[in-house]
Amino acid sequence: MSTSLAAQTVSSEQREHATIVDPDAHTILFENEHVRVIQSRASHGWASAMHSHRPMVVVNLGTGRQKVTFADGTTAIVDLNPGAVVWQEHSFEHSWELLAGEVNVVLVEVKSADAGA
Repeated sequence: MSTSLAAQTVSSEQREHATIVDPDAHTILFENEHVRVIQSRASHGWASAMHSHRPMVVVNLGTGRQKVTFADGTTAIVDLNPGAVVWQEHSFEHSWELLAGEVNVVLVEVKSADAGA
């Protein structure tokens, strides 16, 4: 299963990265010149401030529900289901609040995919 969040495209440098803004929930597992692999983990009630991500593949490991707020103020409710894989084609900014369950995702940011942004 593959889906993509509709989000405003931004340069990855416009807002600070998730690992800087919210390091307690976003841990770098591996990084080289091609990719940055991040594990994001949080429990019910966690809120993550506005931050940015490069284009990425998201692999959901846990079950949860988030309220996501994009830089333009629009919101979306996102269900996190184990095994779901999402490709996010563009760099984007967002914040989120965990409404239920847990966040347990692996993010694989693809540095070369952001070259044109």
